[in-house]
Amino acid sequence: MSRSLGHQNIWCWGVEMMMCDRGIQPKYYQRVAKLRHHRSLHRYEYCQYYSWAIPSNKAIEAIAKYAPIVEIGAAGGYWASLIVDHTSDPNSVKCFDTKEWGSDQEFHDYRPAKQWHPCDRGDHRVLKEYPDHNLFLCWPPMSQMAAECLTHFKGMYLIYVGESDGGCTADKAFFRLLKRKYREIDHVPLLQWSGINDRLWIYQRK
Repeated sequence: MSRSLGHQNIWCWGVEMMMCDRGIQPKYYQRVAKLRHHRSLHRYEYCQYYSWAIPSNKAIEAIAKYAPIVEIGAAGGYWASLIVDHTSDPNSVKCFDTKEWGSDQEFHDYRPAKQWHPCDRGDHRVLKEYPDHNLFLCWPPMSQMAAECLTHFKGMYLIYVGESDGGCTADKAFFRLLKRKYREIDHVPLLQWSGINDRLWIYQRK
């Protein structure tokens, strides 16, 4: 289905269906839905308000199985909020980002418009405090951030949402570590923006 999203009507319909599936019809989305012919703007505003990746019930269910989870680079914490809704446990996800919510700094080159789940300031160095948590990375930037997280992570399972090696998330060092130290045990296709090839992968330490 991801390739068919290139057609703007199907593309917008898919996002609207996802929002209805979540039971969310905020005034914000009703406004943005009017911008059907401005696809790049539409995506940017969605990412700014929600997240870089589009969640689904199936994806959230798959991730929730691996709680408790620690997320690095959580920004507004939208995915974390959905996981908490699913588990009914506010402690099922602990979120960190290198920027503080409410500061003048931007999260991964954008400033989230809303804080969906509490997010503390921290990077890969906080992982030592959560040895019994699994790691969640959602659209890590094309920097050393994801590789540093994987290097310091001591848990068993990695949940990764992004593109594959050579895409617009993470870096080469991350994918080298992934290949050497982990094996894929599950994946969930996601509704994708036109030109984006992300999905959810779950990896287990070898």
